[in-house]
Amino acid sequence: MENSDNRTDDINILPDPIGRGTTVMFKADADYLSIYDYNDDENYSLTFNTNGNTFDIEGNIMSLFYGDDFINKDEIKPNHNIDGKHYYSMTNLFSDNIELHSAKNLILPNKITENCYENMFLLCKSLTEAPELPATELATECYRYMFYKCTSLIEAPELPATILADNCYEGMFSGCTSLVNAPELPATKLANECYSSMFSDCTSLTKTPELPATKLADSCYVGMFGDCTSLTDYPELPATKLANKCYLSMFHGCTSLTKTPELPATILATSCYSNMFSGCTSLTVAPDLPAIELVYGCYYCMFLGCTNLVEAPELPATKLYSSCYYNMFHGCTSLVNAPKLPATQLVDFCYYGMF
Repeated sequence: MENSDNRTDDINILPDPIGRGTTVMFKADADYLSIYDYNDDENYSLTFNTNGNTFDIEGNIMSLFYGDDFINKDEIKPNHNIDGKHYYSMTNLFSDNIELHSAKNLILPNKITENCYENMFLLCKSLTEAPELPATELATECYRYMFYKCTSLIEAPELPATILADNCYEGMFSGCTSLVNAPELPATKLANECYSSMFSDCTSLTKTPELPATKLADSCYVGMFGDCTSLTDYPELPATKLANKCYLSMFHGCTSLTKTPELPATILATSCYSNMFSGCTSLTVAPDLPAIELVYGCYYCMFLGCTNLVEAPELPATKLYSSCYYNMFHGCTSLVNAPKLPATQLVDFCYYGMF
């Protein structure tokens, strides 16, 4: 077991060296595999390290919690906090392990708890196969940064969940630069920051999954495909009523994107489209924006730096709000036609830096 300072506390439980091709079996009767003490900065996590030998991980993860009595056990013990110490189930379990090659045959339970898989395979740069993730009801931050910067991962596991939770997929595949296929995301009701940065910096991703949700949540898609520089496809976004920061930086830096999805929403929310397509340098066409009544920062930097954008969309809004068009088309050096602006009553910073 290693703490946050990489100090060894209980190690060398196996003979050294272990021969190539050896199967090593672990079991335990543990309540928690990670303890974080934010008062004393003494953080402990069970992790695996093979000192340079490539390995696969397989078997039922529940044998680390129930020993030989893991059969039919399907629920992870919940995290809890006692006197400043945070007890987590599998946070960082295989993190920063460049020798781990496959987790395809690792069996995970159907029921999960908050933060349970957070950072589980973080920085596992040789991981090519992920385990199945069968849960259909998620928990807060359950998959947060689970595969962060797994740069050899080509295909993501299926994600059948239809009941989401706050930050459940946050950064899950962020930095997976070899990922070419994204999983389907069937949920129709979202949660706060549920898809935040989920595929950011996935520079090989060319297509997006469908996003059927019509009921959004605050920051639900924030940075979801940010800096996916090979992305040429986009999902339909059917919602007509938006939430605060719902599309914030959703496609920021997608330099191969030439078109956008339709944006039919007529009821906007604070910063809803802020930076949505900023830095999309191949974008030539902007979507219609039919809202008549605007809100704070709704179009803030929406097309900032879109250097190939030739024509702006119609902007029929007659009721403005502070900073509503702030820097909306700033840096759009190819823009030749500006839209009509029918509003007769102006407000603070409404057109600041718009063009």
